[in-house]
Amino acid sequence: MRGANVVHVRFAYDGPAETGAALLAPMRAAAPAIIDTVAEVPFPVAAVLHNDPTEPAPAIHRSLGLGSLPDEALAKLIELTGPESPLRLLSVEVRALGGAMDVAPATPDSVPTRGLPFHLMGLQIALPPDVAAQSANLEYLIGSMKPWGDVRRMVNFIGPEEVLEAAELRELYGPEIYDRLLATKRKYDPTSMFRKNHTIRPL
Repeated sequence: MRGANVVHVRFAYDGPAETGAALLAPMRAAAPAIIDTVAEVPFPVAAVLHNDPTEPAPAIHRSLGLGSLPDEALAKLIELTGPESPLRLLSVEVRALGGAMDVAPATPDSVPTRGLPFHLMGLQIALPPDVAAQSANLEYLIGSMKPWGDVRRMVNFIGPEEVLEAAELRELYGPEIYDRLLATKRKYDPTSMFRKNHTIRPL
């Protein structure tokens, strides 16, 4: 697949295999499959269904929550990722959210994306001296899709090199979740011993 533009559809269904196959049939019929690995598998393999590398890699990424994905947004995304695109990115993905992910648990958690229908992420393997250029490509991708963006996004897709101020984190989480996390941080970790990546700052 070197040099090819391909669409990678990842699909998981927690239910009868025949129902899952029926739901997947229109996707399989949309275009010829280069690789088809869909199968009934036990839950312990769920962590590898995404086909991510299992070892660290020199990757950079940017993400954006999408409040909608109308035809205009899809056309723009195709323009940004198709064969004629000037961007050279390893992967651009759109994740469908909703469903069971929108159901809040009995014990409140810190998931900020309930009610958000889609999430966009761009990824590139970048090594010097190309890191700055690849970062610019990612910023262009995200900036171009912002007309359909949302202030919320999946926290684990915030790039480690992104610097978010307290006001930005509060907007991302929403006031209710952020204030609860801040109160927890002030009570149990006032000196911010645990401060990896995009921590809530207690001071």
